[in-house]
Amino acid sequence: MLMERFQPWPERRQVIVPLRGLARVSTGVSARERARGFPRILAGQRRGLFARLLANGACQAGGALALPLLLSGSGGLGAIELAGGLALLAGLQIALRVQELRDAERLGLDYVAEVRLRLFDGLVEGRGTAHGVAMSRLMNDLSALRQWVGLGLARSVSGVLAFAGCAGAAALMSPAHLGVILLPAVFVLGAGAVVLLTLAAKVREVRRRRGKLARLLGENLLSLPDLGQPREARAARRRVARASGRLNDALSARIRAASVLRVLPDAVLPLSLIGAVAWGLGAGGGQLGVVLLAGLAAGPLTQLLRAAEYRIAYTVARERLCPGLGRGQEGP
Repeated sequence: MLMERFQPWPERRQVIVPLRGLARVSTGVSARERARGFPRILAGQRRGLFARLLANGACQAGGALALPLLLSGSGGLGAIELAGGLALLAGLQIALRVQELRDAERLGLDYVAEVRLRLFDGLVEGRGTAHGVAMSRLMNDLSALRQWVGLGLARSVSGVLAFAGCAGAAALMSPAHLGVILLPAVFVLGAGAVVLLTLAAKVREVRRRRGKLARLLGENLLSLPDLGQPREARAARRRVARASGRLNDALSARIRAASVLRVLPDAVLPLSLIGAVAWGLGAGGGQLGVVLLAGLAAGPLTQLLRAAEYRIAYTVARERLCPGLGRGQEGP
């Protein structure tokens, strides 16, 4: 009796259902909807979020314009009133920035959720590639889409508006102040465009080598029964190690190019000070205004260059995800 009570559990057989077999299962989405490809970025509730980002960027630009007006009228203000005005302005800018990041994250997550569902529908219908490559794309390429839609678009909008506000503030101070801000900005953007060409090639190389490593790992996982011999296992391990080393080299090259791109806006302040000396703005309030404006201009330029970096990764990710989403491409 005791032996009968403690009989082992019956062995459970694992049943593997291929994705193609799920094509007959209804996913609640029509065939026309599934074949549309990439969704539009500005659709549904994303339109409202993008409108809020535009309004947020306009408010940040207004804050940049308010700074020189506050400083120019500081002659009739006491130290406490001036400090209170600057603190209030800084607090408003921080609150606007926090709200911008929240709306941008919601925008990116909403878009990626829709793309993820369409990509799954493509896998169900058999339009996808191998399972390992498909999982890699679900993780890496969707992250690139989220970064551009969520962070890249927001930084593009806020960067353009904030730099316009900074340029307007410089024009209110004097034409010389406008010149010492615009010339370094043109230099930074021109150098950034050159670096972006190199970065685009590095990003594509990283994606290509990452795909090769994913395929190699998938092939080894499928051929595990054949790797029982030590000789075959060592050969497979050497192939994976070589592919991993090539991927690390490509990642290092991409990081070097991205690092140069991210530190370029730091050149705005020294170049602006050189321009201030050349324009004869003096060592008093003129150079102080240049320092303030250069600090305000460096932030938008950083946002614009970082948005361009996100755009490159987004373009490559779209190209890789196209086979799994059909021929239609609605996104910009």
